[in-house]
Amino acid sequence: MPDEPERWRTAAEAAEYLAISEATLQRWLSERKLPVHRVGRTLRFKLSEIDAWVRAGGTSADADQDRKGPRTP
Repeated sequence: MPDEPERWRTAAEAAEYLAISEATLQRWLSERKLPVHRVGRTLRFKLSEIDAWVRAGGTSADADQDRKGPRTP
C-alpha cells in the first residue's frame, strides 16, 4: 500500500502541534520565521517542514532574542 501524501494543516492545527498560541504563530509568520505556504487567501503548513525548522533551531536564538532585546557584542 503506497504512503499517503502528507496533508496540509491550518494555522490553528500548526499552533496546536507546536503547543503555542495562534498569536505567537502569527507573530512568527509576520517575522518570516516559520515555513508556510499560501493557498489562495489561506495559509497552510506541512508538519514535516515545521519539524525540520525546529530541528534547525528555528525557535531558539531568534525567539529568545526577541524577548531580551538587542544583542550586545
